[in-house]
Amino acid sequence: MECSSVEAKSSCGSNITDMYRGKSPWSFNVGCVVPSRYHCVLYELPVNLKDPPRPHRSKQLRVWDTDHVRMPFSDENLFPVKENSVDIIKKRWQVIEEALSTNIMSTYEFETALNKYNINLPKFELFHYFFNKVLNPEESLNFFTTCLPKIIKLALRLPELIPDGIPLLQQNHNRSLSLSQLQISSLLSNAFLCTFPWKKSIASSYPGVNFITLYSSFERPSRNHSMYGKLKCLINYFYRVTQQGKS
Repeated sequence: MECSSVEAKSSCGSNITDMYRGKSPWSFNVGCVVPSRYHCVLYELPVNLKDPPRPHRSKQLRVWDTDHVRMPFSDENLFPVKENSVDIIKKRWQVIEEALSTNIMSTYEFETALNKYNINLPKFELFHYFFNKVLNPEESLNFFTTCLPKIIKLALRLPELIPDGIPLLQQNHNRSLSLSQLQISSLLSNAFLCTFPWKKSIASSYPGVNFITLYSSFERPSRNHSMYGKLKCLINYFYRVTQQGKS
C-alpha cells in the first residue's frame, strides 16, 4: 500500500522490509518442534513433506472442562431434540452429522441446517446478502455445489484429526500449541459451520469460535464491506485447502 503524504505514512504501520530485520523473507531459521510441558503438539513427530502429519493420540480421555476447548464431538456435548413428538437428549455431534448430511444448495438451506443443532441463532442476513447480491450467481452456485460439501467433509473429520483435547491458552500461563494445516482447516471448517458449543460462563474470557456474528452482522451497515471481505477471504481459503489431495 502506498502512502501519499508524510502524515499518511505515519498511519501505515511498519514497512514489510523492516519486519525482516535486514534479512530476506526466507532466511529465518525455525526451530524444531519439540513437545514439552509447556508446548502441546497435536500431531505425531517426526513429519515428512509427502503426507499430512498423523494426529497424536494419547492415553488421556477426551476432556470436557474449563481448561480445554470443548469439542463439538464430545460425548458430553448434548442437545435437546424432538423425535416422534417426544423431547429427548441426543449427542450433539450426531445431530450435526444428520443436519449436514443433506444437500445444502442455498443460503437459506444453510441457515436451516445450522439451526438444527444450535438454539436461538440470529438471522443470517449478511450471509444471505453476500451470496445472493455480492457474488454473482455462478460464484454462489459453485460454492454450494463444489466447495461447501468439501468443507462439511473436512469438518466431520474432526474426531479423527484431533482425537485429544486442545488446552486453552490462558492468561499468565506460558504455553503454546502446534497443529498441522489439516487440523487447523478442520477446526475452521467447524467454526464456519458453527458446530462448537458455546458457554456463557466462559464467553467473557474467550471470544466465540463460531462465525455466527459474521453471518448476522448486517445490522451494522458501516462495517458490511469489511464483512464481505472477510467472507471472501474465508471462501478463498477453503477453496485452497479443499483442493484434491488436501482434504
